[in-house]
Amino acid sequence: MECCKLIAAVFVVFNHVEFPGELNGLVNSLSLFAVPIFFTISGYFNFGAGPETLSRRLKHLLQLYVTAIVVRLLLGCLFTELKGGSTVVFLRRFLPDLQEIGNWLIFQLDNRMAQLWYLASACFCYWILRCYVRFFGEEPVDYRPLYLVGLSLFSVFFALGMLAPAIGMEVPYPLYRNAYFMGLPFFTLGIFIHAYQERILKQFNLTTRKQLLWIGWGVLLGILQWKAIGVGQVSIGALLEVIALMLFMISHPKLTGDTGVWNGLISKFGAWSTYIYLFHMIMLGVYLDFCASSVVAALGEWEPYVRPFAVTVLSFLFAVFFERGAFLIRKMRRHLKYSRGR
Repeated sequence: MECCKLIAAVFVVFNHVEFPGELNGLVNSLSLFAVPIFFTISGYFNFGAGPETLSRRLKHLLQLYVTAIVVRLLLGCLFTELKGGSTVVFLRRFLPDLQEIGNWLIFQLDNRMAQLWYLASACFCYWILRCYVRFFGEEPVDYRPLYLVGLSLFSVFFALGMLAPAIGMEVPYPLYRNAYFMGLPFFTLGIFIHAYQERILKQFNLTTRKQLLWIGWGVLLGILQWKAIGVGQVSIGALLEVIALMLFMISHPKLTGDTGVWNGLISKFGAWSTYIYLFHMIMLGVYLDFCASSVVAALGEWEPYVRPFAVTVLSFLFAVFFERGAFLIRKMRRHLKYSRGR
């Protein structure tokens, strides 16, 4: 699942940093599984989690959100000064107005860092699940009502975010691309898959070959839908792909039996994918301000094809740097805490 999240993060970059022409439509159709798989994996790992665990994870998400904003502010001030602009003006423009605050609270829209809508929606999902689990107190949690709620909310997303765009109906995406109609359904799907994974695999006799065939069929169906009638936020094929991918990853939890270098490297993929998701739009700005002109001078009309890969590389390098920095800070804090304890 760590590998899948890293691949999904790369597709998110490709979705936001567009390729030219028809290639962009193809890549977009392939990338539609990315955000749903993030929600689904999060739900999967929160099956059986208690209120304390959910509170701790929610706090971690909020810390990531604040960290992303602080990094955006610091780099924004730095780049503004490098370009000869006014930091004061930048900071004034960065502060949200009342309407923007309302859009963030209701629809999880972030006008400064648009990609953070997912993080805000994930926080909402964790909070709802925490309230739901806490309701049961010491009793075993009955997730069945939550499944029904998730399915009901998904029906709205299915109609507005999948079917309406396919017939050319323009529905404003904030209405359905939010925690209510996209986040909670896929989050709940992950919980459902965790609860019934053995039964699903057994009753449907989902061998590795069948799982791979369903993943491939999902990819092909997504491409067919894009070419034939168009797609919205998620295609029918991407929906099949998410379910089949989850079952495949459950059946094959490890890529390698090695316990050394590879496992240590793969264990960092989850953090890297998170930071790539959080900061890739900042890296797009870095590329456009400081690198694009040189690439255009060297490659001319091929620059639009290079741009998504260049931003991906910059995002990956920044993610590795940021993860190492965060690790060193945590290590220093533990050392100081240990020293004071002695």
